[in-house]
Amino acid sequence: MINVKSLSLLLTLLFSACSAPQTHFYALHASHEPGAAPGSYPFSLGVGPVFLPESMNQPGVVSYTPGQEVNVSTYHIWAGYLRENVTRVLADNLSLMLGADAVWPFPWDNRMRPTRQVRIVIEEMGGERGKNVTLQAKWALVADNGEKVLSTQRTRLVLATANDSHEAYIQAINQLLNQLSTQMASVIRNQQ
Repeated sequence: MINVKSLSLLLTLLFSACSAPQTHFYALHASHEPGAAPGSYPFSLGVGPVFLPESMNQPGVVSYTPGQEVNVSTYHIWAGYLRENVTRVLADNLSLMLGADAVWPFPWDNRMRPTRQVRIVIEEMGGERGKNVTLQAKWALVADNGEKVLSTQRTRLVLATANDSHEAYIQAINQLLNQLSTQMASVIRNQQ
């Protein structure tokens, strides 16, 4: 027989379990803009390695405050590893925008090294929810296994979020990655 204390404890646990916040999972997606004609880019292209700020390497979505504080969400988390997701989105976008099937996200098989490679250091990717999100990156297009630098660029993009939700924040980051891809594709196309 269950006593009143045990029943009270059981009911408390059940009610607290029911009121726990729901976890939301997020992923970044490639652009859906029309791309170049297939076969337009004559080289194979490797995308990566991509380096993210250390503070972004968290399972939870990271946002910032006006000061130095970093907010890591407990219930809004990435569906997978953020660095791999960013690399895949950039590779998918560049494949579409350049009209190239041979675009490979890092790491790739050393026996089939791409003839060109984009190395990317993302210095900043985030901001305050409900305000501006910034994407700042340095990147280089190289050839001959990195021996020949064809172009180096530094990009800073800023976009206002639609509201202070995590979803709007992630959408802004995704849009900035797509804008970065567009800039990269333009430079890569001009280096043929």
